[in-house]
Amino acid sequence: MTAAIFLDRDGVINENRAVYVKSIREYVVLPGALDAIVRLSQHYPVIVVTNQMGVDTDAIESIHTYLRDWVISRGGQITDFYYCNHTEDVRCVCRKPKPGMLLQAALDYGLDLSQSIMIGDQPSDILAGQAAGTSTIFVQSGLGGYWFRRGLEVMPDMIVNDLAMAADRILKLREQIAELV
Repeated sequence: MTAAIFLDRDGVINENRAVYVKSIREYVVLPGALDAIVRLSQHYPVIVVTNQMGVDTDAIESIHTYLRDWVISRGGQITDFYYCNHTEDVRCVCRKPKPGMLLQAALDYGLDLSQSIMIGDQPSDILAGQAAGTSTIFVQSGLGGYWFRRGLEVMPDMIVNDLAMAADRILKLREQIAELV
């Protein structure tokens, strides 16, 4: 079984907006995010798991195709995208903080969730990762700074500034473990 890196999208890879991103014109990548994905994807499957409440499926898939192509053009890869566009009144198993998207990805790709990492900027990301049995990294980009200043009610395994710093830490740890073996 393989370890994977799970990424929330809005606030981790791209800027958050007051409402969900609904088109490529609204999609603004955060500094260092694409490079971080490229570096991580050289060692792990990278899977995006994102809540997109009420956003049209075609719009979501168009944005994900755009992001995937952008990462590929830089020499990286996003293995897959999982999203929940259900409204909160629907009792689905996929909307974070529920772990449904992570569990489905683990089934689809034979992933070892105990060796995987969930990276997000909201408590719901951390809770989903914990419920799925992954390690968790909270980033202060996106809404992360707001949640951090407010006082996190969840305890991630690590808190960093952004996805680039998370990638640095993950790859440094990977290097240190390799030296021990």
